[in-house]
Amino acid sequence: MGSSASAETSAFEGLPGWELVSAGLADLAAGRTSISSLLVQSASLRMLQLGIAVPAPTVDEGNATLYALIAAEVGEGRAHSRYNALRRRLAKFLRAAGVNAGVRDAALH
Repeated sequence: MGSSASAETSAFEGLPGWELVSAGLADLAAGRTSISSLLVQSASLRMLQLGIAVPAPTVDEGNATLYALIAAEVGEGRAHSRYNALRRRLAKFLRAAGVNAGVRDAALH
């Protein structure tokens, strides 16, 4: 990622879930399909609203692919709980980023 991308996302570093989002952004930019990239892809509209540029995926893959990757990583028996935990972590990031963005917007007025 270039310097404009890092300047754009630096305000989100340290927020809960940022590790998943930053890894997903890097994977999307590199054209890799990963758990993180699919999580980011699933929330790309909200991230755009927050000012986070999300690279376009090379292939439009959805939640079924995400679930399959998780099942391959942790096993079918633990896949559901891991999937839900990852979605909660992403939601936590989006909430924190929204609050962060609201504070920045309020400071500009």
